[in-house]
Amino acid sequence: MSILFTFHNYEMIKLIVHSSKLNFKNVENKFRDNYLFLKAKYALVNENFKEAESCFEMITIKTIPQKRLVLKYLIPCKIFLGKMFDAKN
Repeated sequence: MSILFTFHNYEMIKLIVHSSKLNFKNVENKFRDNYLFLKAKYALVNENFKEAESCFEMITIKTIPQKRLVLKYLIPCKIFLGKMFDAKN
């Protein structure tokens, strides 16, 4: 899927995301996290912010660069959903 993102082949990604019936119990965490990250990025491209937020929050983060990468996408996603700041102030 990451190769398809570099070529902006979103139709093929859509087929992979919607046709995959992954059982996350048998998959290693690094592959599961990569799938969830790319699925969340695809959801952001399609402006499906709730799905993107849930995928980003399911990723298990271990290192600081991983945290930065996830937060780079998660913070704007939460801002679009209106969950980061109180608009009254």
